[in-house]
Amino acid sequence: MLSATSIRFIVASFAIFALCSCQGRTILMDSSTVRPAKKSNATSVVWFVKMTNGEPRLVSVKRNFDTKRVETSVRALLTGPSDQEMKSGYGSEIPRGTILLAVRRSEDEVEVDLSRRFSAGGGITSLEARLEQLSRTLKDADPDHNVFLSVEGKRLALIGGEGIEVKQPINK
Repeated sequence: MLSATSIRFIVASFAIFALCSCQGRTILMDSSTVRPAKKSNATSVVWFVKMTNGEPRLVSVKRNFDTKRVETSVRALLTGPSDQEMKSGYGSEIPRGTILLAVRRSEDEVEVDLSRRFSAGGGITSLEARLEQLSRTLKDADPDHNVFLSVEGKRLALIGGEGIEVKQPINK
């Protein structure tokens, strides 16, 4: 039987390990991690899922940002709907805890790199919905450049056990 001191030590060790393993990564867990944007005229659209007559439908939500950038839009998408939006039935098929690993830019393209959690589980309908949520969000965030999707540094051609094709660039 473990003593209370031993249990506290194990819990503290686990917490330190978890925090250190996330160094250099942006983790978006829930809507409370998003700071309100400064007042600006830059708006972008983020796409979520809402059940309508028992069917999931993609719906757009406007967000105000200080700048209209891919990173900001993807972070808002990964964070998910606000508390008020959730009360109104909005949700997301993107798995909670999906991490934005990087956004790499070149002269004519952008690559969004997400953690493997993005492509894990959920079945065909969920995978298709999360790809469409990301695709539509990126179309608005950067319509002028080709945006490609990578998971853990590898550009996706297929996703899921069913092998759903990922059309690249994802924002076209």
